[in-house]
Amino acid sequence: MAPLADAQQNTGERREQRGERLERQGERRENRGERLEKQGERREQRGERMEKQGERMQDRADELKKHGKTEEAKRLEKAGERREDRGEQMQRQGERRQNRGERMQRQGERRQDRGERMQQK
Repeated sequence: MAPLADAQQNTGERREQRGERLERQGERRENRGERLEKQGERREQRGERMEKQGERMQDRADELKKHGKTEEAKRLEKAGERREDRGEQMQRQGERRQNRGERMQRQGERRQDRGERMQQK
């Protein structure tokens, strides 16, 4: 009977350790998700700023065209378009990063809950 009791005790300890490990992993995943979400917000804001800069550059190019400076206007217009495109791209990346962060947070919470349940058994 003693070996069976030892085996059950070992199983219980392993289950408890696994529960603790899952709980820690869940916490880390949740924290990482929060960081990703914040990064996504910042990236999205930066993209919006870049897009506005690009629009302003194109407006400036239009002003230069009115004054007959076509070469400078072309260069500035192209640069403005590139900046605007890059801004849009950053916005999309930011949105995706935010979504990924939210998903990771939810996964982390679920993993933590699962770890707590395992420890209670």
